[in-house]
Parts: sequence; structure tokens; C-alpha cells
Amino acid sequence: MDLPDTYVQELMEEMESASVLYARAKALAEGLREDRKITKAQLMNVAESEGVAAYSRQEVFAYSHPTYRRIVKDLRQAIEDETLKQYKCKMCELKFEAWRTISANTRAATR
Repeated sequence: MDLPDTYVQELMEEMESASVLYARAKALAEGLREDRKITKAQLMNVAESEGVAAYSRQEVFAYSHPTYRRIVKDLRQAIEDETLKQYKCKMCELKFEAWRTISANTRAATR
């Protein structure tokens, strides 16, 4: 089985594109993780300013707040997107390795 040179070129372009998309998805997920921490701290400060003295009660306030829950939902989606793009990169790597194996087998068979 001999694959055309265009296959390799297209595969390399797909790998480059997938890598860029994965990097962006990972950056978004990491940013949302930090936003979640910042939002928790801000909401705990709001709770404290409203007279909630106990740390555990401030956490309950923060965790149950719609703003925090929205960030968690966005983070969940970002992690899913990141994981899908990571596996896309992995699939590109596997296709490339399969091409290398096929090419090596073809060369060995012609010797």
C-alpha cells in the first residue's frame, strides 16, 4: 500500500492545525480554572461584607452562587473541548506513525 505524498502534506497540516486548536483550548481551560479561584475569593469577600463570619459559610455562599456555578459549567465545557482536541492531536500522531510503518514496510519489500 503506497500512500501519495499529498497524504503526508495534508496530515502535517492537520497536525499543525490541531495543535494550535489544542493549545487554545488548554489555555481557555486553565484560564477558567484561575477565574474560578478568583471568583470564589471575591464571593467569599461579598459574604464576609454581608456579615457571614465563618469561613465554611462563606464557602457555601460562594459555591452556591450563580456566578460560580456558571464558571464551573463553562470550565466543564472547556475541559471537554480541550480533551477532544488533545485526542485529535493524538489521532494525527497515530496516523503519521501508521504512514511511517507503511512506508518502511514498502521500502523493505522492494529491497
